[in-house]
Amino acid sequence: EQILEERQKIKTRVYATHELSEQQQAQYYSHADYSMIHMALAIPTTRSAQEISKRYRIPISRVEEVLEFLLASGMAITSGEKFKIGDVHLHLGSESPFVIQHHANWRLEALRRMKPRDPRHLHYSGVYSLSRKDLALLRENLLQVIQKNLDVVKPSAEEVTVCQLIDFIPLEEN
Repeated sequence: EQILEERQKIKTRVYATHELSEQQQAQYYSHADYSMIHMALAIPTTRSAQEISKRYRIPISRVEEVLEFLLASGMAITSGEKFKIGDVHLHLGSESPFVIQHHANWRLEALRRMKPRDPRHLHYSGVYSLSRKDLALLRENLLQVIQKNLDVVKPSAEEVTVCQLIDFIPLEEN
């Protein structure tokens, strides 16, 4: 039972190489800009504040503020006027006091960027009725999708940034 319970946690299926202090977590997870700019640094064509500002339509002053934080926390490094992502992989566990804010930030960002009929976007909302057995199966399927996607992302060349949102919420309390 304990093994099954551990398999249900995402953090047992992903790897993390860096831990932030509680104060750093509070700042990093306060707004989507932090993780967006952090991931942008992995893309060779977005290694300067100006390139990031233009590509993501974020004011240059905000980009510079976030880059200072990323440098100070070890999540970015510099080479001249160019920035690179540090050798860092973060995972915010479900027990973190910042996890709800992190999820909310990205859902708001997804809504802000949602464009009707944009073929590059995929949005899906579904409400189902199903058996408890199949409920567990759907949850396991989503956990496997997360793990498979991370297996693809890890060796992939950095060219674009994406946000993957998966919400799977049993609507009953028990």
